[in-house]
Amino acid sequence: MSTAVSTTSLCDLSAAQMRVGYLSGDFTPSEVMASTLARIRDVNGDRATGINAFTEVLDDEATSQAASATERLHAARRRGDQLPLLFGIPVATKEKHALAG
Repeated sequence: MSTAVSTTSLCDLSAAQMRVGYLSGDFTPSEVMASTLARIRDVNGDRATGINAFTEVLDDEATSQAASATERLHAARRRGDQLPLLFGIPVATKEKHALAG
């Protein structure tokens, strides 16, 4: 990572700032995901010890998807390809109802 932004604060960036950082090569989706997952671990806790905003965090899947996005980013930068506007931006979804499976 070549910017003054520390790994632990990458999750605080706006989507626009993340996109600029990705396109400039300052950081990668993998680094943003690591920061995001670290923040979740730091503050989520459980019902007794934290805010419990996330009932399930898919760390392995998120890390794997971020690694794939990082590879795709590097390839796109080499070829000069455009990426979707929200490429590599982490999102969280709220599970409103119990899901089967």
